[in-house]
Amino acid sequence: LRSMGYNAAVCKSRWSQSKGISKGEYAYIDVLLDAGSKRVIIDTDFSSQFVIARPSDEYQAILAEIPPVFVGSEDELHKFLHLISLAMKRSLKAQSLTLPPWRRPDYLTAKWFSPYRRTTNPLP
Repeated sequence: LRSMGYNAAVCKSRWSQSKGISKGEYAYIDVLLDAGSKRVIIDTDFSSQFVIARPSDEYQAILAEIPPVFVGSEDELHKFLHLISLAMKRSLKAQSLTLPPWRRPDYLTAKWFSPYRRTTNPLP
């Protein structure tokens, strides 16, 4: 992406333990557009972030539609996380299971929306 002229970087987010979520870190790619006023998030391991134990048939169908790679705006990602969190919770509740901490909305949101560090390498 950088060799094609895009302001792309690897982002590593980190968050501390708070409000019932454990600390963690996550890496993804972002591209800044329009002099940095718009941010596009690219996650090459996206669909695996939503796998749960013993999913309902409905949730399995939803999971099958999630692309392995996400490319979209922060707003699109926020909306998706809200919807998938509801679907996960409904699926687990149908199986009489509780939502694990690493699949709770706050934890999922922390992956892409916590403070992050952008890293780029010089172009050859």
